[in-house]
Amino acid sequence: MAYLYLKQKVFSIGEKFTFFDVNQNPVFTARGSFFRIPKRYQLFDAQDPSTPLIDITRKVFSFMPQFFIADPANGHVFCKVRQRFRFGGARFDLETPVGYHEIAGKIMAHDFKITNANGQVVVGVQKKWIAWGDTYEIFFDPNLISAKVTAALVLTIDCAIHSNNN
Repeated sequence: MAYLYLKQKVFSIGEKFTFFDVNQNPVFTARGSFFRIPKRYQLFDAQDPSTPLIDITRKVFSFMPQFFIADPANGHVFCKVRQRFRFGGARFDLETPVGYHEIAGKIMAHDFKITNANGQVVVGVQKKWIAWGDTYEIFFDPNLISAKVTAALVLTIDCAIHSNNN
């Protein structure tokens, strides 16, 4: 398993996120758009913040949040995340080129796992409670998913959870 840590800046115009490795070195940064329709997030390499690695766009007209994760070079959408209505918490559908994935756990508490059709844990997220701002520990299997796609998925789910408050 490999690890990333997500930290959201508490006081910033727009939304800003930083992903760190286990040695607290920045790996990725992400920015959310400010006053843009549709809402958009971009993931960047921390060493080259000028070229986006991944674009995340929220669908404009949908009852529940729906996001598209795309390659910014060609606009190809390779993942869709859609929140479903459910009493007692959130539920998400995750559609990827290799099929549907299950997201289970306490999503609103940021304690969940993403498993593939074979039941293998692809990504896991746990909120770090003793931290200033939102900080998450993310573990993933690098044989099943890349670090940048892992970062994009966790960022998308976090934004979907918080989008109901916006």
